[in-house]
Amino acid sequence: MDTNFLYAEPNGGYTGIDLGAEHASTISMVRFFPGANDKELDRMQGGRFEGCTDGPTSGCRTIATVEDKPEFGWNQIAVDDASRFRWLRYVSPDDGYTSVAEIEFLAPPKGSRQVTVDGPKGLRHLGDNQVVTSYRNTSDQPVYDVRLGLSPQSTQDLATRQVRALDDSTFGTVKPGQTVSTRWQVDVPLSAASGTYHLVGNAAYQQQPGQGEPLQHSSGFTSTTLGQSLTTRLAPSVVALDPGDSAGTQLQITNHAARAVEVTWDEVRSPTANPGYTIRPATGTVKIPAGETRSTGLTASASAGAGETTPPLRLNLTAGAAGRPEMRAGSEELRVRSRLHPYLSDLEWTEATSEWDVVTRDTYVGSSEPMTLNGVRYQKGLGAAGNSRRLVRSGEAMLADDGDDRDRRRR
Repeated sequence: MDTNFLYAEPNGGYTGIDLGAEHASTISMVRFFPGANDKELDRMQGGRFEGCTDGPTSGCRTIATVEDKPEFGWNQIAVDDASRFRWLRYVSPDDGYTSVAEIEFLAPPKGSRQVTVDGPKGLRHLGDNQVVTSYRNTSDQPVYDVRLGLSPQSTQDLATRQVRALDDSTFGTVKPGQTVSTRWQVDVPLSAASGTYHLVGNAAYQQQPGQGEPLQHSSGFTSTTLGQSLTTRLAPSVVALDPGDSAGTQLQITNHAARAVEVTWDEVRSPTANPGYTIRPATGTVKIPAGETRSTGLTASASAGAGETTPPLRLNLTAGAAGRPEMRAGSEELRVRSRLHPYLSDLEWTEATSEWDVVTRDTYVGSSEPMTLNGVRYQKGLGAAGNSRRLVRSGEAMLADDGDDRDRRRR
């Protein structure tokens, strides 16, 4: 790019546009082009686009954020905000430089919707997800070399899903009042993040034939959702084992995808942390048809010489479908407790409060960090802060614990 804006200081920089007192507008999408090297790409991560109502720096709110390192080239982010703004600007990340080459704030012409997007209420992993983008020429003159596009964007991780045109997506001439449309197949792999997706439609066109690259853009979008591809659970998720005992549990997997999926589980072995405790079979694969649930029986065992410390037994899950790469499908943990000497962190509680953050099992309060007290690390315990209270039920008895980070065992 031949243009570039770089604020001289690492804080407080912004660049933007004043649309004028009579031209405040809603924005449906932001398109931007970073600088020409990796440093400029890194500088945009965490930057935000804002709309302001009271002045170039007053009455502002974020309408889009550059969550991840952008691509070299044009990037676009859908805007889900119906407010009208006179001032539009790009603001640097906190403690970062304001660097950007080009910015386009896109909005449909006043009183019309040139680009519309018609998509399903919900997407489905591995499914036949079809979306239609349409462009209507609302002017009184023909337009030329019209090119339709679709960009499905996840609001969870800002990933853009791949699409395939099922119809022609280029049109030589579109007359006044004429509408052209394209159907798209949206590829949603098993690894796609669940949550809200913006289906962003785009039309690029020329006012005169033979102008080369399209000079005008218009866009529109609709929102849809993508649920989880798989849900998994162990039932029960807690078993009681003393040395020499065994107990059963069920690994239950539901396939929400549109095609059959194979799920493989593998026990995560940590002999030093879990001496004498195993779960069998330690590995296996189950094929689950679309929309169905399958259960597999597992057995947890404690050897005669099993240790007193019983961290959870963990299964890592991977999933794949025919012709598709495998993906991590999360993990499940089977908590093990002793019948004779249960740890409080292995018992179910009916109430748990902490002066700050939340009570956690076997970790520092409100985190996944190991518990330490006076320099001593504890494998088992309840993580809580200051004034805390836990009520746990064991048989018919209610036990109250007044709370610190050390483990307490009921004897």
